[in-house]
Amino acid sequence: MDCRQPVLTSQRLTLRPFTLADAEKVAELAGDWRIADTTEAVPHPYGLELAEQWIVSHLPLGCAGKRWFMGFLTGLMPAS
Repeated sequence: MDCRQPVLTSQRLTLRPFTLADAEKVAELAGDWRIADTTEAVPHPYGLELAEQWIVSHLPLGCAGKRWFMGFLTGLMPAS
């Protein structure tokens, strides 16, 4: 699904929509027991397939402008 969603950039960080390229990092972070232990909604173990499903499930909401799920990067995002 291809659509434009907002990207918010400051000198310190960039907030942007998740993409499937983020799935590995999402799985790594969400798969940490210390994260799963503090939530009811994050299963453990949390693998790559779950991360990909989570990202894909939110794309229609973002494309419709109803809800954005964003990740953040520290520093400046390279110009595209």
